[in-house]
Amino acid sequence: MIVDYQGKRRQVLVIDDRWENRVVLSTLLELVGFTVFEAEQGQAGLDILNQGTPDLVITDLIMPGIDGYDFLATVRQSEPIKTIKMIATSATINQNVQNRAFKAGCDAFLPKPIDAQNLYHTIAELLQLEWIYEALPEGQTSKQTGLTTPSTDIIVPPPEKLTVLLEYAASGFVKDLREQLDQLVAADTQYAAFAQPLIILSKQFKIEEIEGILRDYLGQSDSN
Repeated sequence: MIVDYQGKRRQVLVIDDRWENRVVLSTLLELVGFTVFEAEQGQAGLDILNQGTPDLVITDLIMPGIDGYDFLATVRQSEPIKTIKMIATSATINQNVQNRAFKAGCDAFLPKPIDAQNLYHTIAELLQLEWIYEALPEGQTSKQTGLTTPSTDIIVPPPEKLTVLLEYAASGFVKDLREQLDQLVAADTQYAAFAQPLIILSKQFKIEEIEGILRDYLGQSDSN
């Protein structure tokens, strides 16, 4: 799993009028070491760029005020920010939308919902990054994603702990979920086998799978 990247620290500006979309992108980026700035619409994004140039911009296309198309075009016509790398995102993925985005000035286009692997691959190409990967446990292959099912070999936290983790997952608070899992293992290493698959899934932003595993564990607790 990707955990970081080599070289100097990079900054990313995320522009989207919907807070939940910003949370998704910010979480994915912060998990692998980026500093993230957020803006709710194009003008706020331009204000941030004029204060200092991030290494990359990820912008939605449909927003009130200055939308993503106008934002892209404005940046490409402005010194000294016109060479910044920019990714456009949209839930509308027809060819006309993509062509218009590229004509306005984006370097890449990603459809919503954002796929983590596509995002990381695109960023690596644009910024010429080399990723740092988490070492797999001895004996585990890259095909083993950590999707373990409840078993007697795994010591499961009490129901109240599971409920808290499930609430974070259901709310989409991936960063808080990861912190809770880390704290759980730090307090008692017997929970490492339980937490590790969930940590791996959180880095892949597979929230529904995390919720499913936690609900399975809670179901077992209720039946005991």
